[in-house]
Amino acid sequence: MMYKMSQIRIPFKPEMTEQILLGRKTVTRRYKKYGNAGDYFFVKERKITLTKVYKEELGKVDEEEAKKEGFDSFNGFVSLWIKIHPGRGFTDSDLVWVHRWD
Repeated sequence: MMYKMSQIRIPFKPEMTEQILLGRKTVTRRYKKYGNAGDYFFVKERKITLTKVYKEELGKVDEEEAKKEGFDSFNGFVSLWIKIHPGRGFTDSDLVWVHRWD
């Protein structure tokens, strides 16, 4: 059976929306799965198509992945993650959904 691509909605903070539009953010990690490879969403007028969606431990984020998340540094990524998830914090073993696009 062939998968039907769907339009999805992934919420982003305004500063992350800007990073997507500048091409600096090409991945987002979430506790919730928002779609599958081939699904798409819009940021302003720009169509973004997911290329990969998979589960991974949060601890796999390194400096390079933090930059793909739209941050200047790993510490910047961790700081915002903790702010968004105050009850959970940043725990290496937490499983998150990785959503990638080009």
